[in-house]
Amino acid sequence: MTADQNQQAPRQIILNEEHLKNLEAYISEMPTKLGLPLINFLNTLAQEQANEKTSMESIDSTTAASMQSKD
Repeated sequence: MTADQNQQAPRQIILNEEHLKNLEAYISEMPTKLGLPLINFLNTLAQEQANEKTSMESIDSTTAASMQSKD
């Protein structure tokens, strides 16, 4: 592996609601010892992304309000 390959951008997977439900159903069939940590991991990611989206929406509305007050 070359140095360039080690510095690649992180990969991202986007799941729609149906894919996520299918994945959760599959994980729920696993033994609790294996499945529960995966479910917790997915829930944590979803919560973090929801918080990021809320933060970005807040920034966008603040920016829009400041731009309107300048007009």
